[in-house]
Amino acid sequence: MYNLDEIVLLLQKRIDGSISKEETSILDAWAAGNPHSQQILDKIDEDGQLWDDLVQKIELDQSDESSWDSRLQEQTRQKIRSDNSLSNPTKTLRFPWFKVACSFLLICTLSYLFFHYQNEKSNSNIEIVSEIPNPSSRAILRLDNGKIIELNAEKSGLRMGDDLSYVDGSAISDAKGIGTVQMLSLEVPKGGTYQLVLSDGTKVWLNSGSKLRYPLKFKSEERHVELVGEGYFEVQAKKHLTAGAETPVRTPFSIKTKNQVIEVLGTAFNVEAYEDDAHEKTSLLHGKVRVLYGNKRANSMDLSPGEQSTTQMGAVVKSTFNPEDILGWKDDMFVFNNTDLNQALKVLSRWYDFDVFYEGDIPQSQFFAEMKRSNKLSTVLKTLEKGGVKFRMEKQNNRFRLVVKK
Repeated sequence: MYNLDEIVLLLQKRIDGSISKEETSILDAWAAGNPHSQQILDKIDEDGQLWDDLVQKIELDQSDESSWDSRLQEQTRQKIRSDNSLSNPTKTLRFPWFKVACSFLLICTLSYLFFHYQNEKSNSNIEIVSEIPNPSSRAILRLDNGKIIELNAEKSGLRMGDDLSYVDGSAISDAKGIGTVQMLSLEVPKGGTYQLVLSDGTKVWLNSGSKLRYPLKFKSEERHVELVGEGYFEVQAKKHLTAGAETPVRTPFSIKTKNQVIEVLGTAFNVEAYEDDAHEKTSLLHGKVRVLYGNKRANSMDLSPGEQSTTQMGAVVKSTFNPEDILGWKDDMFVFNNTDLNQALKVLSRWYDFDVFYEGDIPQSQFFAEMKRSNKLSTVLKTLEKGGVKFRMEKQNNRFRLVVKK
């Protein structure tokens, strides 16, 4: 990669004729590497057209009410008029001022070309593809001592207890010494789901791109977990004795997300709290939950079965919901019911693991569809294209992206 300042210096030497053979070779090699650079060098060699061509180039690239030509020529005239002591001011002063102006224009032009050269170089790495494959990454269990356990891709879930095992009862070979750990984090990659049975018997299903942090064993008087992403919970009812009491009381279960705390009283519900979503949603199927926005009891809301809370503009808003729309992911389905394009592509990107790029404004399209998540992305997109939206799949530097065409 050539240094821009060095190239400008060599171009100046080319103009005034002081460039050496070695420097000429460097400049020629620079020009040979890019057609835009060669254009600049050709214009310099034409000499007489250098000024006008460079000015024209800058005026095209940087629209301005007054052209560089007019402004610099006027500055030159003012410089000449300011020094009447020289016998031939125009001839003596015009060339140095012209050289400064030319250098300035060269820097602007080369900066422009350098920017576009980098863009063209970046774009040249883009490959149009016909399919974006499902990711094959495995879920991992991260321990608080820094150890990471890669989980068997053939297994569907974990069971916590005296010993860590898969839900089918098979042991995890590299989980020795886990009894000394207090906190764990189950991380589910894009393109997968995972089930977890906590030490109290509570069952959790985690959606693609989600993470749950929880203790190896809950304390007798409280149960607390932290969620990023989406999870469905079936909380096991538990009771415990408090100091000096004879009657057991219900053991609370709480879930903390980025913007809320959900207090549970033995129930089944879904929590959606992805970091790239503006809203967090809690949808209750059975039992009762209390949602505290910002962990503030004054800003709380109780939900009954069939009700959903949504964090919105610093508050929590209540509505009803269709269970099939919310829990489709648990049955390995994409369910779009009056879903806008932006949200639909977020759902797909969390499963197929791609970036989204819009060539223009985000189309205002709504989608109604139910599709298996085992489908190829190209099959899913064909369904969405019936709504009038067109897509292009690309790959760049081993990363996939979906382009929404204008």
